[in-house]
Amino acid sequence: MTEILYGGSIEHIKEMLEKYTLTDFGSLLLKPTFQSKEVAKRYKDYVTICGNFEELSNAFYILTNDKNLIEELKPYFVRQDKFFDHYDKKLKKYVKGELK
Repeated sequence: MTEILYGGSIEHIKEMLEKYTLTDFGSLLLKPTFQSKEVAKRYKDYVTICGNFEELSNAFYILTNDKNLIEELKPYFVRQDKFFDHYDKKLKKYVKGELK
């Protein structure tokens, strides 16, 4: 399941990743943390994919456990090569169930 907390649709986010450069701020692929144990349990197998753009005031935040979507977004971060190594390492850990 995928929830886009902000940033529009997946297609819109892909369009923005094609056109604009991501800022150096923040990480792209993270294991989410929650204050509520109930919410944390519900999203235990999820990751967040997030970013912000240099040229415009637009950010995205995706909460997902869809490994196909995570893999589908990978080429967009390859284009943003300064983030690719981070994304690729975290993706491999997530697939193995090792992302903490």
